[in-house]
Amino acid sequence: MSTYGGHGAAVRASEVISDAEPANDTSAFGFGTEPSVATLPGRAFRWEKIDPAEFATSDTVWREYLAEQGVSAAVLSLQLRGAGGQRHAYLVGLDEGRSDPLLAGDLLEYCENLWRRAADGESWSPTAEEMRQTALFDKVRAPEALGSILAGLGHGLTIEAHYKLASVRAIFFRSAGAPPFDAREKRELKTVLPLLVEHGVARARLAGESKRTGLLEAVVDRVSVPILIVEASGLPVFCNSAAKALLNSRKYLLRATDGTLTCVNTRQARTLKGAIASAALARSRDADRIVRLDSGAGTWRLAHIVSAQSAGCDAHPGCAIMIILAPGIAVVPDAVLEALGLLPSEQRFLGRFLRSSSVGDAARHCGISEETARTYLKRVRAKLGVNRQMELANLISGLVPPIVAGTRIEGY
Repeated sequence: MSTYGGHGAAVRASEVISDAEPANDTSAFGFGTEPSVATLPGRAFRWEKIDPAEFATSDTVWREYLAEQGVSAAVLSLQLRGAGGQRHAYLVGLDEGRSDPLLAGDLLEYCENLWRRAADGESWSPTAEEMRQTALFDKVRAPEALGSILAGLGHGLTIEAHYKLASVRAIFFRSAGAPPFDAREKRELKTVLPLLVEHGVARARLAGESKRTGLLEAVVDRVSVPILIVEASGLPVFCNSAAKALLNSRKYLLRATDGTLTCVNTRQARTLKGAIASAALARSRDADRIVRLDSGAGTWRLAHIVSAQSAGCDAHPGCAIMIILAPGIAVVPDAVLEALGLLPSEQRFLGRFLRSSSVGDAARHCGISEETARTYLKRVRAKLGVNRQMELANLISGLVPPIVAGTRIEGY
């Protein structure tokens, strides 16, 4: 089963009654009185959470079961319940659409035409000729590929139904030359449909979780400060790009032979290990630890270690978050100084002044007199509402986001 637009917690078939019950507003097939049990080769199935990799096995089970009912291919379109519910389409057996987005789009548009011709909330069994007439080849983008697929399909069966998890429109296809679906096969397909919906919703949710996780990782990777998520044992389970660079430098942290974190300075290794374990196993969010990490070259970093416990989740993660900070002055992007309303000449001076030891040093680097430099500094302080140079440095450094490509923190 391939998916288009899909987002799911994975599922496993087990020999129990299905939880998939129709919604109260359903108008399809009398599901309000029929039990939601599917009889797949002598068993009743409910879908339970499993590892995503096992979807391949469950897909095979579905294809084999549908083949036993004389189904050579199927398309399901799910509208998820809830605010902002998205529509997800699943192709069963139509393997040509897996690698051809244009063909997949044509198949879905073709099925939309079939569903529009069917009576709302009822099943329809179009003949092979009626199906070919619905193709509208003049409006598709891959007419030859679509025609090749339809040539291998015979009679169809459309079903529309509404459940607690999602609304579904489905169409099941016979092979070319096969007889129409008989009454028993129609009953079987209507009975098994809730489980197909559960399977599809599970895939949609899993894909959504994967997308959100990917976006979160992308966001954290843009942060120029090293961030790690570490198990109580000291084994990292996530490192952003800055953390990977820090580990690769081998200046402050090392990976032991068992993969756990340790310090370059061996005297600090026990302190680091204890701080990670304490924060990771803490049952509250106030178990913060700070550990100094020294290099062999006289430089140092501070590792801030906090519990990964979420305020909105009772489950204990057993991990700590480690954020590693370096001393140094942030390079201020021109866009920050421009947004503060400073003139270009004031921006150039202030950017140099924040990295200089004195006004005179900044003036020499900018090629201006010290008197002009003091005039610039006075104007900048007036525009930003600060009276002292230290206040100015603190204000500007607090406005610089630790974002990769937007700024760089000296020393990493």
